[in-house]
Amino acid sequence: SKLLWPNPRDNVQTMQAMRRNDGSEKYDIKRVRQLLRKNLLEWKFLLTTNHCLLLHGFGSKKLLLNEFASELRKFGDVLTLDANDPDINIRQILDVFVTLFLDGIEPTALEPMFTIQDESIHCKSEVVKRAIRISRTLGKRRNEPIHLVIHNIDAMGLS
Repeated sequence: SKLLWPNPRDNVQTMQAMRRNDGSEKYDIKRVRQLLRKNLLEWKFLLTTNHCLLLHGFGSKKLLLNEFASELRKFGDVLTLDANDPDINIRQILDVFVTLFLDGIEPTALEPMFTIQDESIHCKSEVVKRAIRISRTLGKRRNEPIHLVIHNIDAMGLS
């Protein structure tokens, strides 16, 4: 399966391919866009089939992710966050979803449409239950996707 991008073996070559020819550590926007065009259809397909993308490895992927987010805006809403911001945590991300996409109205109860597998919800944290309520409400109200792009997902506030 090619769900892992870039392939760890190809990571160094990929990051080098995005760098400028002048030997600097900065990335060349034209090369980043070429790399994005090469992967765009596959990445969009993965997102539309309920997969997540995790770009990892050496070097910054911020420019590439921002370019990808710009492309995603053509198909739905995009929320881009930098998890290195000390004010960002899971609760605040959920607050933003409620404010932007649910008109500030917090979903209060889980609806009785749950199946047996959903009974496990009783042992989950309040944050997880809240996230489930928000996602279920969004799923009923929206036809277009919401893409969440998080830079530095391994930052302290999200762990």
